[in-house]
Amino acid sequence: MSNSYRRVEVVRSVKAYHETDPEGAYWARFRGTYHSQQPSGVTYVAWSPAAPHDLAVTASTRITVLDGSTLDTRYTLAKFRTAAMSGRFRADGRLLCAGSDDGYVRVFDATKRSVLRAYKAHSAAVRSVCFTADKVQLVTGSDDASVCVWDLPTGACVRRLTAAHRE
Repeated sequence: MSNSYRRVEVVRSVKAYHETDPEGAYWARFRGTYHSQQPSGVTYVAWSPAAPHDLAVTASTRITVLDGSTLDTRYTLAKFRTAAMSGRFRADGRLLCAGSDDGYVRVFDATKRSVLRAYKAHSAAVRSVCFTADKVQLVTGSDDASVCVWDLPTGACVRRLTAAHRE
């Protein structure tokens, strides 16, 4: 039995690079993992498609906007009475929208941090929100099994789809 044991030789496959080597210089540009403390579980993360490419982190009753290059906190939007959901930037990065557990949808000016619109959009929690490609409408999805299309300038619901999936 003692003859069947063979020692396995460890083969090192990763070569250590120095920061002066081209390969080492490339990898040295990357920073380590970033950790942002949030009040509870993060429910949604969105990048702004426009420069400076900020990051919106939705957690609990707030949205924390982080600087796109340094990941430092720029500001916090804490205008929600209940849990915020699905905080997203518009394609030009100037507006930010989010739903909440109380059925409201809020649209914020991303530069001034002010609430521009607040809609009682649904009778249940608004789980998903996004801007349309034309930047003048907002689409919301809710636990009440409906999807609504909102006109931003007027605040009117221009289309409601109620035959959504139910379980």
